[in-house]
Amino acid sequence: MMEKADSDLFVFVVRHDGVPVIVPERVKSVRFNHAGLILNAGDTVPAAGEIRIQGRAGSYIVPDMNNRSGAFEPPPGTLSASAVPVMERYGLYPQQVTAHDPGTFTNSTYTR
Repeated sequence: MMEKADSDLFVFVVRHDGVPVIVPERVKSVRFNHAGLILNAGDTVPAAGEIRIQGRAGSYIVPDMNNRSGAFEPPPGTLSASAVPVMERYGLYPQQVTAHDPGTFTNSTYTR
């Protein structure tokens, strides 16, 4: 899927079972959104956002990840509590994590 992406920006959700679903933010003129990543209407989403992924299988670089996800508006704590551990379990180690708090329009950034 990475080869088909128009950029290194991807959208993700972490499903209730701890599995991340990651797709390119855009392929050709088609833009993917977070709601399209939900399998069942009743699924809960512990975390959602955007992630930059560069490189190839076995040598991915993840410059940054955030919790921007449109309508989901996950609280900032979902990144450290759910998203980062799940991504690391799959070999994706974000170098910078930015948590956006939509209620206050503030950002906090963690850099490795």
